[in-house]
Amino acid sequence: MRKLEAEKTCLVLEAERQSEQYEKCLDDITSQVLQAVMAQRVSGDAADIIFRRSEEYTKLYALVDINQEDGTYYIKHYIV
Repeated sequence: MRKLEAEKTCLVLEAERQSEQYEKCLDDITSQVLQAVMAQRVSGDAADIIFRRSEEYTKLYALVDINQEDGTYYIKHYIV
């Protein structure tokens, strides 16, 4: 009977250890997924900023006439 109780105790301890390892693994996976989502979000935000700025620069470039020979420029339209 003592041998069975000892085996039961060992099995319970092993099950607890495996459960803790499983929970740690899930925590690690969750952390990695969150990091990936945040990195994707930051990349998307950066891409949006770059796109908006390129649109702004395109609009500004359209307002400026640059002389290719001497590099002088003047503003075609004045924005109020």
